[in-house]
Amino acid sequence: MTKDIKFLYRYYPLRPSHKEDMERIVQVVVQNELYFSSYKSLNDPFECAPIYEAPDRDFSGWIKRKALERFRSPSDIETVKHRWETGQVESQVICGQVAETMKREIEQNIGICCFSAQKDNLLMWSHYASGHTGVCFQFETSPFTEFFGEALSVGYQENRPVVNIFHPDDDFNMQQMFLTKNSKWRYEEEFRMIGPHRHPGKAHKFPKYLLRGLIFGAKALQENESLLKDYLKRCYEGRIKLYRAGLSQNNYSLDISEAI
Repeated sequence: MTKDIKFLYRYYPLRPSHKEDMERIVQVVVQNELYFSSYKSLNDPFECAPIYEAPDRDFSGWIKRKALERFRSPSDIETVKHRWETGQVESQVICGQVAETMKREIEQNIGICCFSAQKDNLLMWSHYASGHTGVCFQFETSPFTEFFGEALSVGYQENRPVVNIFHPDDDFNMQQMFLTKNSKWRYEEEFRMIGPHRHPGKAHKFPKYLLRGLIFGAKALQENESLLKDYLKRCYEGRIKLYRAGLSQNNYSLDISEAI
């Protein structure tokens, strides 16, 4: 974790015609599990889409590193080297091939779970909690907290990040691919937990005691609120604080207060 915060928040929708919405929320409450998605299911079309480059100046170093990899035969290395030096293959072709391979491997192996440092953002409630009808979970966290301490903050910038495929740096590439978004998303103040030991399309357990609160949206239905309160009472015996988001009487903001 790269920012000193006490809580992370995760929003959930509760759409009337989507039974899976309540099932996913109950999964958090009853089974203390969080679902990790593939990057393809996220709503930003530029997820995991840096600009790939293959500068000529770094090719020889890349070939030397490949030659040291036991699963690469010397003949394969020499073939690639010859094709590059004779202009039979261009950098853009290599970039395209590498990009497709990386996207395929990421989609199959890297799970992502997204959080926010904000609990009262109007747009977050609108976009991720079905127009303020859903809920928002509050999880305790710090850089040293089990599970949630792994969350990393997303950085925001105007230009797409660049990845040099001939000069690999795992930490740098992860930052560029998974933790860099356009500045227009800055309002989300996003944090992410990233695999690869947590595969996409699966739920992974978190320490139960780190679920600290649940916030009901300003337009949450009473029947949904009653149902979730019952689940929380049975599973947490009153140890979870309940809150409700309300519309401010003074400006365009939300007031988060304890639910009775």
